[in-house]
Amino acid sequence: MDQLMVGYKVQLLQSLVVVLVLSLVRVLVYRAISRLAARFHLDTERVRMTRRVTHLTYFSVLGLFLIGIWGLESKDLLFFVSSTLTVLGIGFFAQWSILSNITAGIVLFFYHPVKLGDQIRIYDKEYDVEGELQDISVFFMHIRTPEGRKVTIPNNIALQKTVLLLSSRSAD
Repeated sequence: MDQLMVGYKVQLLQSLVVVLVLSLVRVLVYRAISRLAARFHLDTERVRMTRRVTHLTYFSVLGLFLIGIWGLESKDLLFFVSSTLTVLGIGFFAQWSILSNITAGIVLFFYHPVKLGDQIRIYDKEYDVEGELQDISVFFMHIRTPEGRKVTIPNNIALQKTVLLLSSRSAD
């Protein structure tokens, strides 16, 4: 019984060290993101999205470390990861548009020349959309029309269409 308690104390100490070190790394990464955002004049929405991704990465790495510390065997972990990836792969293959929307959202958010707050027009053969780009979420681009309506366009569709920048909120 005493030997068991010593083992748990070691695991608790290791867990505490991992949480503290990763928390320090997260704070440093957040500061670096803030410095880069100020240096390159990035929108607050881009910074917020980048912090979300950092937050998700932080908890994923933390979870992996804690799983290792608390003794999940590598073959069990490998079985779990491969099963999870198989199920996700089948789900994404069945719903490929979900994966394409997520990928297109990342491309639109980080690499497309339009920014949040810009006035844009998206050309479509059936219905052109014009208005202020309010948000680029994981699945949709949100545009507020001059009439005050909110239009959502799937990211993968918006990435394929011609987008005209009518006016930019930021001076380039």
